[in-house]
Order: sequence, then C-alpha cells, then structure tokens
Amino acid sequence: METPLIMTGKSASTRLPLASLGKLTLIALVGLALCLTYLQAAIIGALIPPLAVFAVVSLLLAGIVGIGWRWAPAIGALWSVFIIVGNSEAIAYNFAHPNNTHQFNFTVVTLAVAVVGVVAGVSAAVQNYRGAERSTPRLLPFTLTALVALCLGAILVAAIPQGGASAGISAEALSGMPALAVAGSTFDQQEIHAKVGETIALRLDNRDSEAHSFEIDELNVHAPMPAGQSALALFKPSKPGTYTFYCGIPAHRTLMVGKLIIVP
Repeated sequence: METPLIMTGKSASTRLPLASLGKLTLIALVGLALCLTYLQAAIIGALIPPLAVFAVVSLLLAGIVGIGWRWAPAIGALWSVFIIVGNSEAIAYNFAHPNNTHQFNFTVVTLAVAVVGVVAGVSAAVQNYRGAERSTPRLLPFTLTALVALCLGAILVAAIPQGGASAGISAEALSGMPALAVAGSTFDQQEIHAKVGETIALRLDNRDSEAHSFEIDELNVHAPMPAGQSALALFKPSKPGTYTFYCGIPAHRTLMVGKLIIVP
C-alpha cells in the first residue's frame, strides 16, 4: 500500500503575521514615501511626476509587505536599494556640501530610512524562509538608537555656521557688485563677459527657497549659494575663452547653465 506524500513546507505565497523586522521594513517604506513627498512640497516646491510615482510605489510596497507574504520584505529591500543607487549622485553632492543644510538634512534622513529598509527587508525575508522563531534581534534597539544618534550628530555638525565665499565682505560692498541672480531655479543671465586678468567679483543672489551653487570647473570656481541669501564668487581668469558656469546640484545642471566669455 502506497503512503501518500505529505508536503510540510510552506509555499512562497504563505502569509505570516508580521514580525518586528517585517514591521520595520513596512515603516521604512512609508518613511521613504514621506521623504519623497517632503522633497517635492518643501524643498523643490513643485510636483515632480517621477518622484510622485516613486512615493506611490513605496506606499504600495508597504501595503504588500503588510499583507504578510514571505517574499515581500525582500521586495521592500530591493526598492530601498533602488532609491539609494538611483539618487547616488545627488546623495554624494549633498554630503559634500553640508552648508546646504536643507538638502543635507533631507539626504541624511532619507539615506538612513533607506538603509533601514534594506537591512530590515533582507533580514525579515531570511527569517520568514528559515521557518524558525522570528524573534526581535537583541541588537535591534541599540542599532536603531545609534543610527538616530549618528543622523542627529551629522545634522548638528552641518548646522554650525561656516565661513562662506562672502565672509569678511560687508553688505554694502556686496550690494555694489555686479550680480547673477537665481529665481525659479534658473540663472537670470546666460552670458557673462569679462577681460583677461580682470578680477571678477560677482554677487550671487539666490532668491529660491533651496540652495544652489555657482561652478566653473576650468577656473576652479566653486561657490555655494545658500537659500535666500547672497554669496560671492571672486576669481581672475588668466586666458581668453568661453567657459561654462552651472549649478552643481545634479538635478539642476541641465537647466541652470550659462557661458562666461573672457576676451583679451
């Protein structure tokens, strides 16, 4: 008499109550959606369709994780990796320019949330498939506390005033200089003319609620433009030519660009 085979394993579609790591993955995905919403509402000040789609996707994935499928946390981890890799250029720029405090703080928080999503998602999926008791890792509270402390420390350090390009220049002297203004994330001039050997002192007026920068790579000019403030770019070109100036924030470079024309 044949004995029927009994399948004791759980299929990939098995739904399980969320353990602590699964809940943390869900919270991280919701956090990413909130970060992307904040980016549009408070920093950019406009609805950006791709970012809005990413926010919605984050919420949908959070809902899928909440259903309890064993594989779902891994999808949350992959999405968190996508957010990090897809914004790696902007992340690197913002970390290199902590004086742009709004963008820096946003980047610190968003990166921390995404890292939590990656680690928690992978760990939750492993727990789900191992079939053992899905207990809360003993070091989890300590790790989360350390991560929060690290983020707060970075934000506080970035908030310390730094001497900018206009340090030591009086407001009266700065106001009398030729100006290049930014409003609506565009430069008000696309061409600037000067002569070889002439010291160029250019007032950089940022009328936006987000930081920008003034960059001329060939002349080694890199001047931050804090939100709502005026800064100074001071340099002396030594040879004639046409040089490109632009905003160094990756998402702005295609729109915020112009030419510096140096004549003999």
